[in-house]
Amino acid sequence: MNIVVGLQCLWLTILHLNVTTIHNQIVLCSISAKLEEGCQLTTIEEISHAVNQLLGRIQEEEATSSSN
Repeated sequence: MNIVVGLQCLWLTILHLNVTTIHNQIVLCSISAKLEEGCQLTTIEEISHAVNQLLGRIQEEEATSSSN
């Protein structure tokens, strides 16, 4: 759910989202999205960087909450 909310905050509409976990260690994410009007991301590199930052933040939050 955090991925969906995060992508919406980036003005990306999710067309398809697939998250697969393998042995609770490897997570594979496949995301198809379209840019909404008002999105500040203009290049593929900017979009990729923003999405990678989002996923990293979510992963850190999950690691922190599971260690408590």
